[in-house]
Amino acid sequence: MRYLKLALYILGGLFVIYLGICAFSADGFKANRSITIAAAPSAVFPHVSDFAQWPEWSPWQKDDPAMKPVYSGTPGTVGHKSVWESKKVGNGSQEIVELRPDSYIKTALSFTPDNSDVFYSSWQFEGDSTQTKVTWDMDSGKVPFMMRGMLTLMNVEKMMNEYYEKGLNDLKKTVEK
Repeated sequence: MRYLKLALYILGGLFVIYLGICAFSADGFKANRSITIAAAPSAVFPHVSDFAQWPEWSPWQKDDPAMKPVYSGTPGTVGHKSVWESKKVGNGSQEIVELRPDSYIKTALSFTPDNSDVFYSSWQFEGDSTQTKVTWDMDSGKVPFMMRGMLTLMNVEKMMNEYYEKGLNDLKKTVEK
C-alpha cells in the first residue's frame, strides 16, 4: 500500500508539472522555410500541385517507403487529394483547398480519420523564367490546452522546420535534374 501511495504521488506530481508546461507553452506552432530553385515557377509548381509527384521529394514519404498513398481529384486543382496509410508516420490525408496557378497552393492536412483536426500548409512560388523562390509554411492555429505540452516537449516547431528544409532541398534536386 505504501508503494502504491508513493506511485500515485509521483504520477500526480508529474501531471501537475505537465499542466504547468501546458500553461506556459505557446498555443500553437509555425514552420517556415524557403529555397531558390533554378527553374521557372511553371516548372516547379507541378511537382507540388500533383501529390503523385511527392514521393520524389517529400521527407515523410522518404521516411516510409512502404507508405501507401491513394490519389483522387485532378492534379493541380482544388480538391486534388492524397490519402495514405503508414505505420511509421501515421495515417492521414492532404487536400488542395486553394490554388493560384504557378504562384500559390494551400493544403488541409489531417491525421484523424474524421478530419476533425486540420492543419493548413501553404506554398508560395515567386520568380521569373530562370528561378523561383519557393516558400513552404504551416501555422497550426490554436491547439487544445493539453496538446501544448506535447508540442513543447517534442519541439514540434524545430522538427517541422527540419522536415521542410529537407523536403525543399530534395524538391530543388528533383526539379533541377
